[in-house]
Amino acid sequence: MNSSNITYQKSVLYSNSAGCKIGTKTFGTTSNPTMTGIVFKDIDIVKAGRGLVIDANDTALISGTTFENIRVEAVDSMLIDIEEDQAPTWRTAPNTSIAKDTYFTNVSSSVKQTVQLHGLNSTVNVNGVHFSGFTVQGNAVTSKTDTHATWDINQYVSNITFQ
Repeated sequence: MNSSNITYQKSVLYSNSAGCKIGTKTFGTTSNPTMTGIVFKDIDIVKAGRGLVIDANDTALISGTTFENIRVEAVDSMLIDIEEDQAPTWRTAPNTSIAKDTYFTNVSSSVKQTVQLHGLNSTVNVNGVHFSGFTVQGNAVTSKTDTHATWDINQYVSNITFQ
């Protein structure tokens, strides 16, 4: 079953789990985009375990996700977590999902926590992570080596851009 053009907006969030999340179950057929055009917009995350998350652990192609105009006050571990290589231990996952063309626009964080981007392998990968107006503790983040953010990026992630 496809999911497309869903907008989650104008919310204030407080969670011990994830603030804005796609996953943990991401089933679908990878030959067609199965989760596309999902938008998280105008959101304040007061506190969360992880802030902005795509847990791509099943079979869906997840594309065109946008996180826009989001303010993060506090997260326990990861500010951003796009991962395909850490399926939950409590269930078996096919691990063939792909996250493609994810946009972070006007995202600001009051805390310096990890930005984790992890693909599983050369074919199950993360391709296209785009940052525009991304700030951490008031500092503009302009590259994947910028020390204003804490990075954890594996070799199966490509096409990271900054504006």
